[in-house]
Amino acid sequence: MGVIDMNAKKLREIYGSLKHIRTEDKQARRRFRQEEDENIFVILDGDSFCERPFAIDHDNKLMPSKALRRAGDKTQVFTDPMNLHIRNRASHTNEVVGLATCVGGILGLNTDLCRAIALGHDLGHTPFGHSGEKFISKVTGKHFEHNIFASVLLQSIERSGRGLNLTHQVLTGIVNHSGVPENMDELNTVSPEASVVRLVDKIAYILADWNDIARTSFHCPEIVALRPMIEELGRDQRNREAMLIHSLCLESAKCGKITFAQCNAGKIFSSIRSQMKKLYPLMNCGNSGDLLGRVYELIERKVPDVQPEIALALMTDHEVLCLVRNQTFSVANLYQTSLGEIIPFIRGRRFDFTNPDLNW
Repeated sequence: MGVIDMNAKKLREIYGSLKHIRTEDKQARRRFRQEEDENIFVILDGDSFCERPFAIDHDNKLMPSKALRRAGDKTQVFTDPMNLHIRNRASHTNEVVGLATCVGGILGLNTDLCRAIALGHDLGHTPFGHSGEKFISKVTGKHFEHNIFASVLLQSIERSGRGLNLTHQVLTGIVNHSGVPENMDELNTVSPEASVVRLVDKIAYILADWNDIARTSFHCPEIVALRPMIEELGRDQRNREAMLIHSLCLESAKCGKITFAQCNAGKIFSSIRSQMKKLYPLMNCGNSGDLLGRVYELIERKVPDVQPEIALALMTDHEVLCLVRNQTFSVANLYQTSLGEIIPFIRGRRFDFTNPDLNW
């Protein structure tokens, strides 16, 4: 019997082991009273109608959002790749949704909440990924974090500036999927579903980013050093993913909380993450600062009643590249992008991208 088969047998034994700490639907709360859209989207459950608030957030609010559509044209690791099998921010998000639903289901957590947090977790990303975050931080003098900006975007910019009126549990999970704590055993301050998303996000992007590096001709000493560590988890992407997900579930069931710091697979993964952090700066779009700067200056000059950093953060890789490559580089072209639809709803307003605004 192989390692994966042995773990699968153990998973059946721990099925539903954390259901006593799951977030219940009745705990859901929204900032504003139910609007028409929530009243319409009542989901058929078995033989009776009942409202599943976190399913509504996933299926009827985040899924059709414009921010999710733009995520398909935002960098995961490689910007504007020729090979469309290389992941973008949206395809990464889909993988996180799948893993979060899997882990949540095995452990008996609220899978609707897992899915919703996972679907929204990266919607605050800028064009060119973390290079865009660094550019905005530098030009504004304030630290830009995509997880915080996601809360601003989803509460104050989406749906023509009215926001999506998501549940507090989903927004809190999105904000807390990144940043401190770095220790994977210090996740007790958020819901177990949010802790699941936080961990599987890292599993998804580390393994997938390595997988995408293999699709390119990118080589450096750091890759050579990482290869044996990666291969220790399994012979291919699917086996590595299964090993980590199984280990996460088994450790969490044993400890009675979401944790991935004590088992051997968790320790190996932590070492891989540390090494990957050294690799990411080498793969960024080399002239991204110049490209972003030119579009930032265009917005600042031509649309003076809009915060240029907010407008830029909402744009996609392709839009920035097209504007810069276009010889006229005009405001008319700017209004042909997705930002052109959003400008009327952010014009004359001030947004603090450092404040998630969740004290309600």
